[in-house]
Amino acid sequence: MTNYLIRRGFQMVIVVIAATIAIYLLLNAVPGGPLSGLNLAADRRARFTEEDIARMEAALGLQRPIYLGYLTWMAGEDWLDEVGNALGNPDLNGKLIFTGTWSDYQTPSCSDAGGSNDGASPNVKVLPCTEGLLRLDFGQSTKVARGVPVTEVLGDRVMNTIRLTATAAFISLVVAIPIGIISAVKQYSRLDYIVTTFSFFGISMPAFWFGLMLIIIFGLKFKDWGLPYFPTGNVVDLRILPGS
Repeated sequence: MTNYLIRRGFQMVIVVIAATIAIYLLLNAVPGGPLSGLNLAADRRARFTEEDIARMEAALGLQRPIYLGYLTWMAGEDWLDEVGNALGNPDLNGKLIFTGTWSDYQTPSCSDAGGSNDGASPNVKVLPCTEGLLRLDFGQSTKVARGVPVTEVLGDRVMNTIRLTATAAFISLVVAIPIGIISAVKQYSRLDYIVTTFSFFGISMPAFWFGLMLIIIFGLKFKDWGLPYFPTGNVVDLRILPGS
């Protein structure tokens, strides 16, 4: 059993590493690069100039060879520097990995990246050096909450996910499992046919569409019919800040 768990754990690590490599390669294979989607605003007006994109690419390590960019994305700028310094000669790691020196592919230091935004349009917020996915640093949001760390954006919304997951688990345990047991015991009964039909219907429908229909029925129609209903919003208060 122990060997099985160790083997499965090792396989999981390999799968995760392979997935990160595949994701990074696919993002870099997008025409225009991984930052090409930043200008796809709703009004189709470019929010960033070519110089802005170049500054962000430099800060994110996207101007390096793809394997060094991947290592920066995973481990972070500072860990990558420590590996180079641990080899004893600042140029040694560069000679081992690629033609040229390590400094040829250096991104701006964290202090430099956080200190000035001269020459960039107002849409650009200076990007600090990333600490890498291994330290749960997912960078900064560029669309949902521009300039805010992605971990904070996820953290503000994780409670809603927990509520939804807990509600679904509660319904599964308290409602779905007992109904499934009764349906199995009374096989081919009218109840069994009703439960089976509803189950197939729910499984066949796309989750986003089925969820929207449930919101319309239990949140809007029930309200129109004067029945108890579920609120359809205001889980998170939205406030417009001055000057925004």
